Order: sequence, then C-alpha cells, then structure tokens
Amino acid sequence: MKKALGLIEVCISIAIITIILASIVNIYTQGYRNLRKSRVNTAVYNLAKGFMEDYSDWSTLISLTGSDPPASGTYTDNPTVSDPFDPITLNNITYTPTLDITDGPTNPNLLKQLNVSISWVEGGITKTFVVTTLKANY
Repeated sequence: MKKALGLIEVCISIAIITIILASIVNIYTQGYRNLRKSRVNTAVYNLAKGFMEDYSDWSTLISLTGSDPPASGTYTDNPTVSDPFDPITLNNITYTPTLDITDGPTNPNLLKQLNVSISWVEGGITKTFVVTTLKANY
C-alpha cells in the first residue's frame, strides 16, 4: 500500500527549501558587495601608489612646490587649470588626489614626509585612503 505525502510534510519541505534558497541568495549578495568593495579598494590603492611614485623624486617635489628644499603644504586640484591633481573617474566613481608635504622628523631640509590621500564618495559618505612615506634628498 502506497502512502502519499501529507499536507504537513509538503509545507515543511517547502519551508526547508525556502530557507536554503534564501541563504544562497544572501551568499551571492554578500559576494557581490565584497567584489564591488574590492574593485574600489584596488583602484584607490593603485591611484595612491601611482601618485606616490610620481612625487617621490626630489626634483619633482622641487618643481611642484617651486622651492628647494620642497616647501611644506597641501597640494590639491586647481579647478582653473589642468593639473595632475584633477579628479579621476574610474568605474563611475570620482577619486580626488591630494599631496601633503611636511617636514620629516629630522633635518627638514633633507627629509620630507609625503602623504598621498585619495578621497571618493561611496553611498553618500566621503571616504579617504592615505599612503605615507619619507623622502630624503641624498
């Protein structure tokens, strides 16, 4: 004699399948968010690294600041002229670079601290990534 599935067994099976499918959808959603975040973090890191490499040469710092040793200060986008600090748009996100030059911990004429900041807006919140190094004139 065959026994058919009752209404309770069918409802429980549907509930279990629904829970499993909801978990799978959640996993894919989290994966997609992390993928987007990784893409942004990679772009920001590479932009900051590129600016650090561009301005880690002492003669480049002298030409940027107009003085030897390089003057301390913050260098950002000048909207009236095209300059290296113009905002950069990648993947529909606009990144704004800033270079901050300060005196090093010793001998400010020969050692400068460089802080490269990359700022962008994500979800209505301004985020900033900073890379710091010391540059010596030797």
